[in-house]
Amino acid sequence: ELVGIEQDLLDRDPILLPRGHRKLVTIAEALTLDPQVLLLDEPTVGLGAASRQHIRQLIARLSEMGKAVLLAENDVDFIAEVADTVTVLDQGHVALHGPVRAVFEEENWDRLAEFHLRPPHATQLARHLGMSALTCDELISQLSSVQDKTERSA
Repeated sequence: ELVGIEQDLLDRDPILLPRGHRKLVTIAEALTLDPQVLLLDEPTVGLGAASRQHIRQLIARLSEMGKAVLLAENDVDFIAEVADTVTVLDQGHVALHGPVRAVFEEENWDRLAEFHLRPPHATQLARHLGMSALTCDELISQLSSVQDKTERSA
């Protein structure tokens, strides 16, 4: 139930399931041991938007339950959405570490580029618009706020 596996999938061979469902089955298997820490290695690779959103919500639920979720992930947009803290590794050594917002601040963009990483797309677009946002939700909220102010002043 926690990972959202539908009842009709329980009797099917996991190998024959779509990739997103296979990932959920793997996470469910790990959760049967009730771990305090869960390590997910690129949980969104090859997934569509709906499955990515489902994994994002699952990570949030696990966090709310007091579970530590460690991600090995290259997708900075996903990291910006789910992470509290980010560690950028360079050949096994810590290159950058800190709160997600601090790691993706503009002052670190050149440093991120050294590791072939870019800031999240929402962060880049926000900068281009003269705003500051980490995620798409934040950027949308700020744009809505600007639109509301514009409509009230008109």
